[in-house]
Amino acid sequence: MATEWLKWILIVSAGLSLPGGESTKAGELADRLENKEPAKRRSAVTGLAKIGDRESWKLVVGALSDGAEQVADQAQLALGALDDEVALRALLGKRGLRSKEVGVRRRAAEALGRVSIAVSGTDLLRGLGDRDEEVRRRVLWSIERLAERERLEGQSEGDGEVERRVLPAVRRKWGGSRSAGIRAASLMAIDAIDSREALELAAEGLEDRRVEVRAASLLVTAKHTELAEELGRKLELDPSARVRSLLIESYEALGNREAARALVRILAGDARIRLRWSALGALRRMSGLKYRMKIEPWRAWAEKLPSRWRAASKPAEETPSGASRVFGGMPLLSDRIAFLFDLSGSLWNKRADGTTRKEYADQQLKLALGSLAEDARFNIIPYTKRAFPWSDELQPANERNLTRAYQDFENCTESGQGNFYEAALLALTDPEVDTIMVLTDGAPTGGEIWSLELMMPMLLSQTRFNRVRFDAILVDAPNGLIRHWRDLAVGSGGQVIVVEADSR
Repeated sequence: MATEWLKWILIVSAGLSLPGGESTKAGELADRLENKEPAKRRSAVTGLAKIGDRESWKLVVGALSDGAEQVADQAQLALGALDDEVALRALLGKRGLRSKEVGVRRRAAEALGRVSIAVSGTDLLRGLGDRDEEVRRRVLWSIERLAERERLEGQSEGDGEVERRVLPAVRRKWGGSRSAGIRAASLMAIDAIDSREALELAAEGLEDRRVEVRAASLLVTAKHTELAEELGRKLELDPSARVRSLLIESYEALGNREAARALVRILAGDARIRLRWSALGALRRMSGLKYRMKIEPWRAWAEKLPSRWRAASKPAEETPSGASRVFGGMPLLSDRIAFLFDLSGSLWNKRADGTTRKEYADQQLKLALGSLAEDARFNIIPYTKRAFPWSDELQPANERNLTRAYQDFENCTESGQGNFYEAALLALTDPEVDTIMVLTDGAPTGGEIWSLELMMPMLLSQTRFNRVRFDAILVDAPNGLIRHWRDLAVGSGGQVIVVEADSR
């Protein structure tokens, strides 16, 4: 919330430096930040960011602590355009990265990676000592993003601060943190600053027992080198399907004959159906061929490739051909799957024919559960403002579990705001999950993050070391939201379909 003294500064400053119309508008927007209606406070944040003077930006920083998430979301998004050094100090200070409120610190830690001006790496390092792990992870992510854009202060001039202070501090997180996620994020930040050092550390990280560390090490190694055949064959046997999933993406990016032959090996031998589908999709894009799961045609094709062959870039298939479509018309490509259902109020609205979207969800779940293989494992996670998981972890798809799970969901009457972000994070805690399939109307209405524009990159950052596909069935979703769900699906290797009520 804007304080009275800060509003006074804004009004006085605006009166001295802005045209008369802008001065009046700034004062009105400052007053609107005190309005009881979140929508009006949110519009005030948007307006202040458009004015973009120093005191306006300070008020936007202050809105990170707004009690309504959609207002704080808007402030966090708007700060990507921050271009004032004094306002940046506020974002780094007690109204931002050093706030007493952990939610504000998290928002500031993410927003700092998107600001338009250079940021002192030394100031960012204070966040690496935060007691909240998510703040530390986001600070590392911001260091990485700033370094990639050469926005760490002094980086482009080579004045040495980054090498003397930032790099050693991040390196200490790599070597000393007990958190696998922090170690992985540290390696990516190091890579953005000094790729040669990151490659050396990645060689060590590939032997780490923790999945996230091995995944980050694979990402760095594949980014800067061609995977050696010996290393590739070793990673093809990695115990984590999430690491093997990243390996498939790395092979496709490599795009040479050896990579194509490796993908054929994965198609033939990996135990996880989602990874075989991923390998098949990669082979189709690399080759331009439309062979299906049968291995012999692919093996014959790969064996005939010339030594200097390089794949042509092809667009991804929207829906893999050869897969049966059962869940809202979407194919089930996984045997380790978490079904998420948005039970927010709109799911219970009566339609012209007297049915509800919940009844539609019941029907689709019944079809999906009936199509699971006997050796599959699954979970069901309905959610409103919080998640209501059927089980704490994936369960075998035996007849007893399938019957109980369906009956429990059919009888579920929870309703309220829809917090997709929390439900997705809950599903991600199960290391067996390789696919999250969500049925929703597309519009989150509750939880820590509402804005899809914020949420989707955040989820992709959460899953880059724990590769999980997001498949989304959007029921009567507004057109303006569909592109955000496509960003999440495409970025994770998943799919999106849109179902209109009249077509059901």
